[in-house]
Parts: sequence; C-alpha cells; structure tokens
Amino acid sequence: MKRFLFISLCLLGGWFSSQAQYRVYSYEGDVQYKQSGSSSQWKAVEVDLVLNAIDSLSVAKNGSVRVEDTRQNKIYKVSGREKDAVYELVRDAKNNLAARILGGLNISLRSGERDTMKNSVHAMKIVGAGSRGSAAEREVNEIDYDQLAEQLAWIGAQACSGKKSPKIDGITLKRHKLSGGELDFEFENRTDIDYHINVLHVNKRTHSVSLCYVITPEIEANACPITPSGFCSCAMDVYFPDGADDIYVLVALKEPYDSYALDNELLYHRTDKAQKTQTDIQYMW
Repeated sequence: MKRFLFISLCLLGGWFSSQAQYRVYSYEGDVQYKQSGSSSQWKAVEVDLVLNAIDSLSVAKNGSVRVEDTRQNKIYKVSGREKDAVYELVRDAKNNLAARILGGLNISLRSGERDTMKNSVHAMKIVGAGSRGSAAEREVNEIDYDQLAEQLAWIGAQACSGKKSPKIDGITLKRHKLSGGELDFEFENRTDIDYHINVLHVNKRTHSVSLCYVITPEIEANACPITPSGFCSCAMDVYFPDGADDIYVLVALKEPYDSYALDNELLYHRTDKAQKTQTDIQYMW
C-alpha cells in the first residue's frame, strides 16, 4: 500500500511538472526549441514563446535565453549548453541562482570589511525524531508556513493598493535599473538587529506572490539569507523584470525561515484573496 501511494505521488508530481508553464523572456544568439513528441522539429525561439516543462531547448555555445517560470514570476538565465528538457535547465538555473545568493557580497557599512553572504546565512537543520536540537531549530520547525505566506500575501496587497509605503527605521532599499530593463536590488541594515531580509515580488495582474531570493535545498537545505546589523546585501547578480505589473516589497523578519518552503507555499496565496492579518514583519515598497 505504501509503495502504491509512493508511486502515485511520483506520477502526480511528474504530471504537475509536465503541466508547468514557462515563457521565453528574452534570448541572445542561436536558441532553438522542440515541443515534446517524436514528430516535433527544432525551431528558433521567439520572445513570449510558451513552453511546457518537458519541451526541449538547445542553446548554442555563445547563446543564452532567459526563461520565465510564469507560476512564480521568476526569470532564470540559461547559457550555452547541450539540449535538455526545459524543467531540467530551469532546475539547474535555480540552483546556480541560489548559489549566487548564498555567495553574494556583503559590505560592512561601519568598517568597510567584506564578508561573504555564506557566512551570514542560517542553515536551519531539520530536527529528527528524538533529537533535542537547539531552541532556534525547534522554532524554525514549528513555523506555520501557511500563515506566514498569508501574511506576505496581505503585505503584497497593501503594496498594490496605492497606499503610501511605510518606512523601516535603519533599513533602505535601493533599485538599480539595468541596461536590459531589469532591476537589481541593494538593501542596507543600519539597525542593531540581524534581520532576515528578502524582497517580495507581486504581480498585480495575476495577484501572485513570490520571494526574490530563494536558497534551494540542493545548495543549502532549509536556509534563508540574512543581512546582519551594519551590513548591506548587493552584487548577487540576480535580476528581476520591471514591467507595469511588477511590484517589489522589502520584507524584514527577525526569525529565520526556510526560503524554499515559504516560496512554494506562496503559490497557494493571492493578494486579491488575502485576509487582513496582524504581523510583526517589517515591510516597505
């Protein structure tokens, strides 16, 4: 019975993967695609081309393509490599992006010292049955991610409402517009608190919400970025779209969380249906 249930879950997971939708955001050089099916032929990609997870992409040596995961409003860059399924390429790009976030440069605002983000990330180990674990580990494992995601969706709704942004004393968010039209962010923490800072991406048209900075389990299990007191986070080489429907909100949490688990939970929460909630999360847009 357990084996049957496991197989059923695997098949269901495969079905969801095949239904996942991706879109070609932009590309350079020779990039081709082939839809799933033996009779399909390789064709040149076009901007706004919609792809399924099991379609294939072929990127020439000097080419690249930016693929948008339309479920989470995230863009992943795939550089020249051999042919592969879209979901495989996006998975690898997610891990590469997570590694850049983990290794992003922190510059001390007080002393000018440099440190890597890796030394400032909380790796929150899962506490197994019978293990004592630290108080922090127990607290992380007791997080209600459904409630936390609902709080973030409500915050996203406030940012879309036309209201004036609140301010967080000692924290700033800087936006850098790139030549390609995308955004890069830099945030500073001048408070005396070590905040777990992230940026919430809200799509006004689809009412969807996602985290900009996610560390995947393959790179560091159960981890989230932290911007310690007196530091800024920047130069992570992670870029975001800047369209009419794209809203970005800085969120600062005092406690660590699993960024991968929270980002996946946000798939089930929408800004147009978010319930008003009391939250101690600091935020501004």
